[in-house]
Amino acid sequence: MITVSPGPNGDPAHWRLINRGQHGADVLAMAPIGATACGNWQDAVERVRDGRGELNILCTADGHFQWTLADSRGATIAQSPAIYRDADGCRQAFALARRVARTALGSGVERGR
Repeated sequence: MITVSPGPNGDPAHWRLINRGQHGADVLAMAPIGATACGNWQDAVERVRDGRGELNILCTADGHFQWTLADSRGATIAQSPAIYRDADGCRQAFALARRVARTALGSGVERGR
């Protein structure tokens, strides 16, 4: 099951795109840290779905990778958790997030629990 869930306090500015499976759940994309209510999750997930923005693959201090999708001003629209072991796996994770976003938006998104 695919869901877009609000943040811990129910704040839609801190959304997470989650793919729940038989053996657990994976956060595929989420609002950037420090997100404010000026944007909405639907626009951000649509941009992930369409790949509309600049994809950046970043290596974190602990050696893991994460992707970010930025707008034309360089502001982060969405990001992945920093859990990937290499840049190629991170790019594949972005492709998966795009497919899941396509499914979520095409079939009606179940809003968080």
